[in-house]
Amino acid sequence: MMIGSGAINLWSLKTMTNNTTVSEFYSKLEEKGGDPTYENVRDVLLDQMISLLPEGAFETEEDIYARGQQVKAFCKHFVEKNPLA
Repeated sequence: MMIGSGAINLWSLKTMTNNTTVSEFYSKLEEKGGDPTYENVRDVLLDQMISLLPEGAFETEEDIYARGQQVKAFCKHFVEKNPLA
């Protein structure tokens, strides 16, 4: 189990490993024109995120719940392996 920046349920990883979404991203980036600068990439990613997630959220409720379950399992494992008493 991974917790933190390597978790596979993060929006960017889950979204950018979806071929349809990646294809759409590159199409929108090309439509924007100019070089793929940090600003252009950021703007396209933000627009895409807003259109894909509810009310501009970074995660869906299901993603938040799943991440919470991972944290809960990690804490339980940690306490079992490192008892306070």
